[in-house]
Amino acid sequence: MFGSDLRMPWDLFYNAFAKHLDLASRQDAADCLKYAAMQMKDYYDGMYQPKHFAVGDKVLLRVGRGYNITVNDAVSRKLGQQYAGLFTIVKRGGRRLAYGLQLPPTWKIHPVISVQNLEPAPSLDPFGREPAEPEPTYDERFPDDDDRHDVAAVLDVCVRHLDRYRTQRKEYLIQWQGEPREQAQWVFSLLLPAATLVAEITCNTINSTLSASFL
Repeated sequence: MFGSDLRMPWDLFYNAFAKHLDLASRQDAADCLKYAAMQMKDYYDGMYQPKHFAVGDKVLLRVGRGYNITVNDAVSRKLGQQYAGLFTIVKRGGRRLAYGLQLPPTWKIHPVISVQNLEPAPSLDPFGREPAEPEPTYDERFPDDDDRHDVAAVLDVCVRHLDRYRTQRKEYLIQWQGEPREQAQWVFSLLLPAATLVAEITCNTINSTLSASFL
């Protein structure tokens, strides 16, 4: 049983058969294993620091291989395909073992994530200053839309299959005006403010991005 030090038969008869070489060697080996486990525990406890986050903090989400995640420059190339983000913590659950994240509406996962799958987001400013949130863009054609943002660039395009009937939906990786590239979001094409111009913007932007990557 994990976490319990069960009594073994040789523990009961060790004194009676102390002269038996095999039993004595077995007991010595068991003591050495216990001592080594204690040393490893002390070393781990000295190096381990529990993760604690507050509501409003930015975090990275660790995902499995094969996920088509957002382009993220906040981590190295080796770890870039293992983390998605940045995401904002909206609530804390349990004994700080899980946190609720503000995930995109297209993600079909539970928003409460274990702390083991979260990493604190590195600061994009060398002095640790928080960048100001970009203000929404006002358009007189849409006076009731108070949370409207312009598209700065289209970084990628993909076709997702939604159900077992292989229903397809085209999504675009959008970099919003005034926000860094690592905070780009996958957006359904019909939700974009200028859906009719997306195809033209996509071709021009992706071609220019690919050309710049080889310079």
